[in-house]
Amino acid sequence: MANITNIPAPRVPFIDERTGLISREWFRYLNNIFVLTGSGTTATSIADLEVGLGLSPDTDDVTAVLQSELQALQIAPTRYEPNPVNYGQFYDTTTQTAAAINTAYAMKFNTSSNRYGVYVDPANNTHIKVTRPAIYNMQFSLQLDKTSGGT
Repeated sequence: MANITNIPAPRVPFIDERTGLISREWFRYLNNIFVLTGSGTTATSIADLEVGLGLSPDTDDVTAVLQSELQALQIAPTRYEPNPVNYGQFYDTTTQTAAAINTAYAMKFNTSSNRYGVYVDPANNTHIKVTRPAIYNMQFSLQLDKTSGGT
């Protein structure tokens, strides 16, 4: 039976958000195209397939030519960053006092370090916010000091 290769729908992302790799649908499509065109065993060379800027072999400043072409197209080169991991470290340098017994108090944070995509809400220094949905590992540590009272 013939191998029918369909182009994935525009709604199918090229990069899988969970893995940061090419999505399954696009991999299957590109792999089928590769197989249908001879799996790299054709006599066509890379030089035959290259599309260039019309540079002569004696052109020295290829970078300048590429930059001028990008400016003409108004395309800014971007750096791909696959699914960075969100993280944050927050702590408080003050003494937090419980004013009444048997009453819950939120931990406050006045300092943050080493953070990406996670932050303390400036309007309320007890809320930690994240920039994207994911599964997060939240850990905390605290020190208690009993200053008065019974056992």
